Parts: sequence; structure tokens; C-alpha cells
Amino acid sequence: MECVVTEKLDGTSTTHWLDDEGKYHVASRNREIVDESEIFYRGALAANIPELMKKLPRGTVLQGELIGPGIAGNKYNLDKFKIYMFNLRSSINKKFVNPVDSASFLRANGFDVVPIVHEKWRLVADKDKLLELSMGKSKLNPKQHREGIVIRPVEDIYVEDLKGWFVDGRLSFKVINPKFELGVN
Repeated sequence: MECVVTEKLDGTSTTHWLDDEGKYHVASRNREIVDESEIFYRGALAANIPELMKKLPRGTVLQGELIGPGIAGNKYNLDKFKIYMFNLRSSINKKFVNPVDSASFLRANGFDVVPIVHEKWRLVADKDKLLELSMGKSKLNPKQHREGIVIRPVEDIYVEDLKGWFVDGRLSFKVINPKFELGVN
């Protein structure tokens, strides 16, 4: 199958949406953030996410990676928070927009998007080739090995989620760069 391969950023995952009244919401991986002093909210404000979200259709949900000072050692040497989006979906029909189309749409609306390593890559059942693909320098900081890659089919594949292996039943997976894990430069 044809896949999109993106750089896996070493930060913390965030989710963003506007409710029916147009009120902005942000969540960490596990909970909604209501305290504006928390890093997730401060990061969203620094990246102008609440204002950018106002341009999007109601029901839009964005997932991204928050990086910057104080997060995972700030491997990208940023002096302020940034959020790079990696998923776009509708809360109305629960469907994700394919990764290539969502990246174009989000860029056109002022959002940063996780770096794309390959827009069209044929998935192979070869662990060594996947590990080789995961290796390389970060597109955000070429002095740093990237954490790895995330692989998503261009056309979503949904799998019955009996054991919690697939978020929303959607196939995607990560391959961690062994050089990143070992801290090799």
C-alpha cells in the first residue's frame, strides 16, 4: 500500500478543537487542559493555535506535537513553543483527512505540519528497511537525529480495535530511530 512517512517529533502530543459555541479547547494525551498556565495551553497560545482554529470549519479536530523549551530536552533548540500538526479529522463524521491533503490544507491555513519524509512510499514487510528509513537527521534541527518516523496509509485503513492497538481503529505506526534511542551523534 502507498503510505505517507512523516518525522516523529520528540515532544508531547496535543489535541485542539472548537466546541459548538466556538470556544477553544486543548487536551494532552489523557485529559482536557483548562488551566491556562499549563504548558499545553501556553504552547497553544504561543503557536497562535486558538486564532488559527477560528478559520477552520466547525467540528475540526487537530492533533499535533508540542515542542520547545522545557519539553523532552528541547532537542530542536527552539526559543519558543511550536506545535506541528499531524492529524486532521472531523468530529462530525469521525473520519481523518488523508495525510497529504491535510498537510496542504493546514499549511494553507497557517499551521505548521510535521515534516514529511516521503509523500508516496510503498510499505514493505521488512524490519531492516523500516529501521533504515527511520534513520536520518531531523528536518527541524539537522544537528539532531530524528526520533523516528510515523507511517500512515494514504487511504485510511480501519481495523476493528479489540485490544486498543489502533487509535480510532485507524492504521498508523511508529518506527524509532535506533541512533536516537542510543543518543549517537
